[in-house]
Amino acid sequence: MDNGPGVPSADPILEGPGDRAAVPALVRAVCYDHGIYDIDTASKPIIKQNIPKLGRLGELERFVGYAAGGDCDSALVVLDTDGICPCEVVVAWARRIKSMDVAKRVGIAFFDGEFECLFLHCLDCIAAMFPDYGWQMEGWEVGEAHEGVVGAKGALSRRMKRGRSYKEVRDQIRFVQAVNFERLRIVSRCFRHFEDTLLWLTNESETSVYPPDRAV
Repeated sequence: MDNGPGVPSADPILEGPGDRAAVPALVRAVCYDHGIYDIDTASKPIIKQNIPKLGRLGELERFVGYAAGGDCDSALVVLDTDGICPCEVVVAWARRIKSMDVAKRVGIAFFDGEFECLFLHCLDCIAAMFPDYGWQMEGWEVGEAHEGVVGAKGALSRRMKRGRSYKEVRDQIRFVQAVNFERLRIVSRCFRHFEDTLLWLTNESETSVYPPDRAV
């Protein structure tokens, strides 16, 4: 596909310590899957953010301003919803950011529940690539039931053999290697939105904030 000139870099606003490496790795992998090879993310993303914190008056604007004030060409907000309705938040946040009239483009992408819902969708693929975790696959099925799960990290741990548990900093970056994009495009609405946001960032657009009001 023709993706235009691409955008060289994006400053991410993230949540947990595992996101520091895993989200940029997922960004690159998704872009590579579309033949986009010139995307990059900041080496020092803004972390320790979440929806309740940024929802407070002035906080979203403050941290988006930090990201937009860096050397990158755009800012990318990627957070877990942890049970909060993503549609309600993204509409309000897109309007708040648009009202800032920042010079750089800003994309918002939420994982419905937790980032690790992507791993639950692709658990068979992860088990095949990383068998040493001793995965217990009984009762697991492909499908939309994994979307929006709160406590996805614990759900992963419970499917590992005794003595093993999910460690965010160690495992999040590893498991990104095993996710199946073709499957996620079918079963995961939040992945589709994440992917759409990246494609918007890498294409020329007059829209300053994604998603725009009419798309959410």
